[in-house]
Amino acid sequence: MPNKEIPFLTQAAVLEQYAKSDPSSAPELLDLIADALTTNSELRIHFFRVGPDPRWMPVLWERGFLAKPPEPIKTERGYVLSRWEAQEFLIAVAKDVPEIVVEHIRSIKGESVYLERALVALRNIPSQAIEKALPTVIDWLKDPVVGYAIAMESLELMKKLASDGNKAAALQLLRSITKPLPATDRKPDELLRRAEANTILPVDEFYSKFFWKALVPLRELDPRNTALLLAEQLREALRIEAEALNDTNYEKRSFWRNTVEESDQDAFLQYKDVLLVGLRDTLEAWIDADADEAHVKVAEYLQDRFEIFRRLGLHLLQRFPGRFRQLVSAELLKPENIDDVGVHHEYFMLLQEGYAHLDGGNQHKLLQRILSGPTEDKRAEIAEWANKNNADRGEYIENYSKRWTRDRLWMIRDHLSAETKEELQRLLSEIGEVDHPEYTHWISGAFWVSNVSPVTEGELEEKGPEQLVEYLKEWRPSPQTRFGPEQESYGALGQQVGEVILSSLETYQDHLLAIASIRPEYAVGLLKHPSKNQIDATALWNLRLNVCERLLQDEHIRTDMDWSLEEGGWISFRRAAIDTLEKAVTEGEKGFPDEFLPRLRDLLIILVDDPDPSLESDRPKDGWLGHGDPLTVAINHNRSEALYSLIRYSLKIARKDPGQKGFGPQRFERSVKEVMTHKVNKNTEPSFAVHSVFGREFNGLFWLDQAWVVSNIDNIFPPGDDDESIAFYIAAWDSFIVSDARIFAEVFQYLRPKYERAIDNVSKGYVTKSHLRPVEHLANHLVAEYFERDYDIRSIEGQQSLIAKFFNVVGPEARAEAAWALGRKCNQDRDKIDKFWPRAKSLWHWRADVASSAGHSTDFDREMTGFASLLHAAPQVESIVSLWPLLEGLLPYIGRSKTFDRIWHILQEYLAKEVSRDPLRTIRYYRLMHDQLKAPVFYYADEAKVILEAGAANKEAREDTWKLIDKIARSGLTQFNHIFETYAG
Repeated sequence: MPNKEIPFLTQAAVLEQYAKSDPSSAPELLDLIADALTTNSELRIHFFRVGPDPRWMPVLWERGFLAKPPEPIKTERGYVLSRWEAQEFLIAVAKDVPEIVVEHIRSIKGESVYLERALVALRNIPSQAIEKALPTVIDWLKDPVVGYAIAMESLELMKKLASDGNKAAALQLLRSITKPLPATDRKPDELLRRAEANTILPVDEFYSKFFWKALVPLRELDPRNTALLLAEQLREALRIEAEALNDTNYEKRSFWRNTVEESDQDAFLQYKDVLLVGLRDTLEAWIDADADEAHVKVAEYLQDRFEIFRRLGLHLLQRFPGRFRQLVSAELLKPENIDDVGVHHEYFMLLQEGYAHLDGGNQHKLLQRILSGPTEDKRAEIAEWANKNNADRGEYIENYSKRWTRDRLWMIRDHLSAETKEELQRLLSEIGEVDHPEYTHWISGAFWVSNVSPVTEGELEEKGPEQLVEYLKEWRPSPQTRFGPEQESYGALGQQVGEVILSSLETYQDHLLAIASIRPEYAVGLLKHPSKNQIDATALWNLRLNVCERLLQDEHIRTDMDWSLEEGGWISFRRAAIDTLEKAVTEGEKGFPDEFLPRLRDLLIILVDDPDPSLESDRPKDGWLGHGDPLTVAINHNRSEALYSLIRYSLKIARKDPGQKGFGPQRFERSVKEVMTHKVNKNTEPSFAVHSVFGREFNGLFWLDQAWVVSNIDNIFPPGDDDESIAFYIAAWDSFIVSDARIFAEVFQYLRPKYERAIDNVSKGYVTKSHLRPVEHLANHLVAEYFERDYDIRSIEGQQSLIAKFFNVVGPEARAEAAWALGRKCNQDRDKIDKFWPRAKSLWHWRADVASSAGHSTDFDREMTGFASLLHAAPQVESIVSLWPLLEGLLPYIGRSKTFDRIWHILQEYLAKEVSRDPLRTIRYYRLMHDQLKAPVFYYADEAKVILEAGAANKEAREDTWKLIDKIARSGLTQFNHIFETYAG
């Protein structure tokens, strides 16, 4: 039957007739067809994918088509597994041949993916037949590696058995799937995580929900035994972990789970969480169905030696308090429960939901117990803690007792008498509102702790100025709030102090400096906190400048580098001062009085000598923020930001003169110029971060004082080849290149040799590690410069150009950045495409020839992909004919990518647009693209259909299109066969 001279689609059409019929109707052809399917992979793929008659399955089974899965195929990406066409056919017809499915399960050997697909077939046959193959599946699950691969499909099989009422088989499968494993028997793609019990099940939010959903039909069928099994597995998981940790007391600890119910307090799932949630939902379903039968199990859990099961029992009581009134009453009144930290959450939830279900006498008894406060034992424990932490013993016990009573009253607040409600209100007004009392600790959604002030604005306003000063001197954050969701802080108090003072300046005028000097947080509050009241801008800025001037006269405040202070110390005040002054010169602060500008300048001149950054923080170690990235360090430290602000100040002053235009005039004030001259010298300013500011602001500095920049250009970009000079060079250069995309002709003539040095640096790997991608920005600059010139890239002048030097000396990754930059520039500036395109095409031709001379080395892969992006910008005057030499140059790079083949998709998009103009050449090029592939395309985008339909519709291109569709079909993809059938008549 196979004949290479007969078109494949013709052979396939004949074979399809037999595939769709009963094989017994032509017994004389069975051996011929079987031989064709065995020897011709293209016909075999087509046969199975057209959907043969189910009666073919016994024939194929007898002839061994399911005896052995395909061998792995070695590719450049490693070994890949082929689709087992015969097995996929078995899946499709499984219900018609259950005996063959069972035999296939029993006999199959090979990769886990084929075992998983076999389970899909098994799931499609009746439950009674499935049971015959179940022992084999159980054996597979015992191997952790195989089990992990087939676990999810095994769950689907379990659902099938349960849905069909096959309780024993479903439970047997659940036991094998959920068996906890030691951490050493981990899944093949998972790192060993502490000592957590392992499992063959994937444990994450998505897969865990899949597991819980799979339990539904089984717990509806047999909730009791499902719960017993899950509880057994949970105990075993806890035992395994305890054994690994040598923890003999693990039964009494359940801190790993914050709440038995679903909540955002349990963000990180572990396997024991997955089992607990499955058990919880099963028990709840059991109680819903038969509370009387479940009663015994709930009562057992409440007495369980495992704390987590006691908590589970309390949870079930609060979920169904009306069905377990006696148990609710007993647990709420049990003395040890009311103060047990381990069951705190579930007890408090039961208190809230179950109190109304107590009879009057028990309600009164429980209320009196709450009003009496903590037990003597608990008070003694608190007293001991206070002594260890140097807290006032009596005050601490009293405050703890009030909170203890408040929190428990709050949970039953809707059921309190008027008198008891008054007591709760008194406690709330005395010690504050309650927040999440049902939790021993609360994690907010973003895992942040809120800083709060110990007093309200009203309470601060009631204090006179002298009293406020004394209060601020004496106040310390309470240790009681240190570990809660809210903690008292100097910063929060400082913000409120700032608001109070700014709202009544006249009242506090004579005490401002005294308050600011107490702590840096109070000084920051005066600088940064905006007032709710409208304040005269002159008065406000005079206050801010006064605070900065007076405090910075103090050498300790000016030079302190103690980071041990909890909220940043005087370093943070100096940063706040810089930020405040910077806003006045960079954000168009209209309210800043011009007469204060000299004061602002003088403060910045002081701050430009700030000791921060130190040499250590200026050069962070690997793994720390800013490592190898001076620009990032500069933004986050004082001295560098003060220098930046001083330059912005100079620009603000110079721009006030409307006659000051263009580069060149000397616009620096003398005092500022002296600072600049001192700081630009690496011998007097050792900070890379500070030096990066000169690069960051290079164009602005050139505008302010061209002569100064020209005379200091070798200080900004040091010419030496020693490590220090190189480090200072790239600190300034990379900051310049990423901070300003503009290229000014007046500036460029001085920077050309610096660009050449930068290209050499890139070729040697001397580049900062900024996330801002300095190489990409350098490429953007060079492309922009290239488009402004008119030389031929192949000429002597062209080969001496910056863009040519870049391509000639840098590595593959950097060259790719330039190629992509070329494409971006053309695509972004479409209004200039008539000017840009001829130069872009010329550069592409040159690089394509270089790549061809190098034998199309893989070093050119990403570069050529970047040039291919120019096709998106190609003007209408270009056709597939005019671009054919460049298109041919891209062919060797097709099919090389191990992931997303971007060059393939760029070309396919281009051809989809071009096919209407020139169908024949488009189809022929598309065929050349397919000839380059080392492996079939697994997915065709919509553009492929556009190309092939247009080719088939054109008489000249039709035959070439059919041949291409035939080639695609031979790879196993038949999605374009309808095009052949439509135009072949």
